[in-house]
Amino acid sequence: MYKPVKHGDTLHMRLIVQEKRQTSKPDRDVVTLKREFVNQHNDIVQSMTVTFMHRCRNAT
Repeated sequence: MYKPVKHGDTLHMRLIVQEKRQTSKPDRDVVTLKREFVNQHNDIVQSMTVTFMHRCRNAT
């Protein structure tokens, strides 16, 4: 947490794709995202990096 969040604040989340790579299985990818939570003044109050495995819709 970078800044406090107070009652009445309006929060929004920005999602930024940082990396996408294919695994050894053709129907799966590993995706790394950066999540930023910003308040009504556009100040970043929290950020995190998340990595997860994603099943691809069209396996080639």
